Amino acid sequence: MDLRTAFAGVLRALRLVRGARYADLSDATHRRKIAELENAQTSITLEQFDALAESLGLDAIALMALCVSEREGVVPRERILDSIAKLTDFEAAGGM
Repeated sequence: MDLRTAFAGVLRALRLVRGARYADLSDATHRRKIAELENAQTSITLEQFDALAESLGLDAIALMALCVSEREGVVPRERILDSIAKLTDFEAAGGM
């Protein structure tokens, strides 16, 4: 599964679980764009991704973890723990 398709499924699921209508997310992006995102017909900018995550009650990192986890077929917690290990390695190598 590609990331766009995974994002579409996660977005749809979050919107349904949260009981959010397209109009509830219109501050993040246009209603039509949300429908296109849920159908994997378009992409999103980082700024829109961040705003959409916030409007769904998440931060961008949590939303991305859900999307990548869906794409890879793993539990989000596993993906986050793996990312923490990679960040730790990066920092140990002098990053940031």
